[in-house]
Amino acid sequence: MPTSGTTSVTGTRVGNCLVVTISQDLSGGMLDEIRRVALNGIQKDGATSAIFELSAVPFMDTQEFKSLRDIARMAAMLGSKVIFVGLNPGIIMHLMASDADVSGMHACLGLDEALQEVRAHDEQLEDAIMDMDADQDTSDTLSEFLHAPIEQTNKPTDSEHDSTNEFLETDDHG
Repeated sequence: MPTSGTTSVTGTRVGNCLVVTISQDLSGGMLDEIRRVALNGIQKDGATSAIFELSAVPFMDTQEFKSLRDIARMAAMLGSKVIFVGLNPGIIMHLMASDADVSGMHACLGLDEALQEVRAHDEQLEDAIMDMDADQDTSDTLSEFLHAPIEQTNKPTDSEHDSTNEFLETDDHG
């Protein structure tokens, strides 16, 4: 579902991924348009991943980067894995020299690499959903299902169980 207007931002669906292509600098209302295209595309189409393709962006200051990173965090809050693609070396050097916060940011060199990561992410999601579906057959409620792994991993062995009971009995009588 490509979307474009007078600005140079497009959102294109590739499988479960929304590729947001930015083809000019981030000044003016460009960041608002990126936010609109990305968040609407993720929410309406249910994209599990978003790729911000930035290879045509000639420069980016730290404030623009912070705003772009904030958009990525919003997309993540909607449930999408976000990958930045195509940041040019000059932008990266400027961001590093400016001590820009790159925490939580995931980047790839090219679109092919990013799409491979998206496919791997989608496979992991599919496996997790299949595991949940299989486990739900034995669980009567969602609460039981959510607590089952915790109970299994924290279940004491017979010797730990006996010593705990002895401790409790001593505490009750002592």
